[in-house]
Order: sequence, then C-alpha cells, then structure tokens
Amino acid sequence: MAPSWPSRVVNGGTDSSCDCDSGIPIIPDSTRYYFGERGLANTIEYARNQVPSDLAILAPKDVGIQSEHRYFEDAIILPSTSKSEFRKFVRTEPLGLIVARNNLDYSEDVFPAEFEATAEYYEPIPNQLSPDFVLWTRKS
Repeated sequence: MAPSWPSRVVNGGTDSSCDCDSGIPIIPDSTRYYFGERGLANTIEYARNQVPSDLAILAPKDVGIQSEHRYFEDAIILPSTSKSEFRKFVRTEPLGLIVARNNLDYSEDVFPAEFEATAEYYEPIPNQLSPDFVLWTRKS
C-alpha cells in the first residue's frame, strides 16, 4: 500500500517564454519569499546537478519548482504530518535531497523533532553552499 502523505507533490516544468536551456531560469537571490536570501541559485543548481532525476526532493516551493525535480513542499509536509508520520516519511520515501531554510518558518528551529528524525537518515552536506539553506543527503 502506498503511503498517504499529503497530496501536494509537484513536478518541475518548463516555461515556454524562457530562452534558457532548461526552460526555467534561476535567479541568484530570493526576490519572492525572503528578499535578499542568499544561496538560492547555488541550492537549485546543486539539486539539478547532484540529485538523480528519478528521485524526489523535500524543499521549499521556490527551490522545488526551479529544481525540475518531483518535490514535496516543506510548507505542506512539515506542519501537516505528526512527528511519527514525518519520521516514517523520511525513512521510507526515496528522497535525493532535503532542503531547509536556516532559521526561518520551516527550519530546524521551528520543527526540531522533525529535523531530529531527519538526522537519523540524512546528514547535512559538507561545506554548505549558503548560510541561508541547509542541504541534507541520505546517509550511506
């Protein structure tokens, strides 16, 4: 039986009005949710280049859409699952990457139990790309 996670799963798409190779432009810093947030472009590039295309990611919407991966939106998953459901989610869902904002609404500071569960199965990448995002990959 398939897990019954919240249904907000989105596939990356293309914007036909964009003339870039991938179809989705990457902006260098956030201009929508957290103006001036650093590392958005590096985070998206990492997801595009380091995560196999058949794996989903758990990420903020702006990262998920631009990554061109199937993704679970953090704003849906984190507040709508119990701690035990979230632990099961990170244990069983084959995620290629978890992207969290640092010190903001869906961060470890706000959801400490969920990130404690995340740390059981995932670890932060060495040499984080930005002080504003934390990227996690599955432990070997």
